[in-house]
Amino acid sequence: MNAALRIVLLGTLFVGAPLASGTASGLAFVALACAAATLVEGRPGPIPIIAGSLGALAAALLGPDAPLLAGAVACAGCWAPRAVRAVERRDRRVLVGLSLLGGALAAMTAQRFGGDASGAVRLAAVAVCGLLASLGGLVSVDESVAARLRWTVLPRREPVDEALARAVTLRRGVVASEPARHLDAATAERLERAWGDLADLAGALAASRERGPAPGWMTARVEAHVEALERAHRTLADHLARSVRIADRGLDEVELTRETLEEEVRALDEVAAEASRNVPEISLR
Repeated sequence: MNAALRIVLLGTLFVGAPLASGTASGLAFVALACAAATLVEGRPGPIPIIAGSLGALAAALLGPDAPLLAGAVACAGCWAPRAVRAVERRDRRVLVGLSLLGGALAAMTAQRFGGDASGAVRLAAVAVCGLLASLGGLVSVDESVAARLRWTVLPRREPVDEALARAVTLRRGVVASEPARHLDAATAERLERAWGDLADLAGALAASRERGPAPGWMTARVEAHVEALERAHRTLADHLARSVRIADRGLDEVELTRETLEEEVRALDEVAAEASRNVPEISLR
């Protein structure tokens, strides 16, 4: 659903670009670019809006003299937030290159067919331009666990989907975070194992939901696992903050000792052990 909507938005952006000559149409063009950048990123926020706006404004300035370059810049603006999030530098470069290439090709297609009087041809031009501008989607910017979790989140937005969406955001933030770089090998291994267990459990949940409503005990396990990971990483961040003596009244009220950290990691082990069983009558208390 998101991919189809992304294609439609990007295609409309390029086919409608020649019409963005007045103030109202220009603002609509910028708004459409922001919406496309937000959809590409997968979550709303200031960065997609800023990137989409800058790309659209730059494209508007370049458009009359260099339409292909304008299309490349507009498309790159939509994909920039996703490129910044890429874990590997190589993936970031490939995504930027594909977005520039796809934008230029989409602009060329829109210039050739977007102004056709036939409605069918225009609709086809929107589809083709959207597909070309979506070439950046061929590059996965998430590391393996975040990618596995992302595909288990359904757009129906049930509580378990909210929990999985939080887990994806958390995973993206902690992969290269400061606390993660200060973990000892044993703790890092246990945390990574807990993340892998969550991905496995989420995959089982997704498979179950394809056959019908998932059992309540399974969704409850996923939500409990996500909450345990959130507590563990929050404890890690607080532990690091105290170790470097950051002044914070809230931290002064919390006793963050090595034992506290061990308790959270042990709790993760317990949740992971429960998730590996197939007994529906498990108690989550």
